[in-house]
Amino acid sequence: MVAQKGTVTGTITAPEAGKVQPMPFVNVALKGTTVGATTDLDGKFSFQAEPGEYLLVVSFVGYEPVERAVTVVADRTVRVDVELKTLAIEIKTFEVVTQRRTETEAAVVMETRQSEQVVNGMGREQIAKGQDRTAGDVVKRIPGVTMVGDRFVMIRGLADRYNTVMLNDVIAPSMESDRRAFSFDILPSGALDRVMIYKTGAPELPGEFAGGVIKLYTVNVPSETPRAWTTAHRSDPVPPSANSTRARRAAPMHWASTMGCANCLPPSPATCTTPRPNSCRAPDVRWPTIGPRNRARQCPTNGSD
Repeated sequence: MVAQKGTVTGTITAPEAGKVQPMPFVNVALKGTTVGATTDLDGKFSFQAEPGEYLLVVSFVGYEPVERAVTVVADRTVRVDVELKTLAIEIKTFEVVTQRRTETEAAVVMETRQSEQVVNGMGREQIAKGQDRTAGDVVKRIPGVTMVGDRFVMIRGLADRYNTVMLNDVIAPSMESDRRAFSFDILPSGALDRVMIYKTGAPELPGEFAGGVIKLYTVNVPSETPRAWTTAHRSDPVPPSANSTRARRAAPMHWASTMGCANCLPPSPATCTTPRPNSCRAPDVRWPTIGPRNRARQCPTNGSD
């Protein structure tokens, strides 16, 4: 005879938005077996199992797993309702620190779009494409700006006294004793990170202007110490052959000393301390690092001139 099976049924719920809601697609299974089911859209499940005592396991992503002891009886239905709780995992606090890039063309365009004022600008990436030498050459490329004498700025036809220049968000001092004017020729273009010109007022801008506010931002100091690369040169202490070309070019000082004349080195005269002082002669060997005029002095030791 075939053993009769029992039925396990129930509803899976969970608190959500302050209310208890049915949980669909929750896994419900008998531990240690392959018997189980998945809840439907109403959070209900139902499956049949052999009679016996089991441990019902309910699991879902983001919720704490629940285990309930159930006893399955043949030809009977066992109802198990489970309410899931949210699985809270405490993680350590971490910070993501980065540096905002402001010199690119995209960054300048984004700052222009997000501004509520009439503003024009130019970033270092765009400045590097040109051949401007000073900040005045850069500023005069912006619409509505005119340079007077390549030094002073005029915005929308208003002279320099009606404009304000800010250097790194600080009002720049005047370069003239008798008027309020900033000389743009003293600042090289390579030191600029970006240039922004505001032509309308704003709460964060100074109120003492009628033409516009020119904001000059310089390149920031690098946060990391640059690496220092050093090079060294070492000549061969023992040349392969005293008469070889490599020995005469790579180590001329050692070659001259091995030939018996330690004093025959450029630019000293052709003197010799060997037993035959008149045996020094100047062969046609050029000093590789000083020039063709200075000759290496050779002192032969075989007794022939």
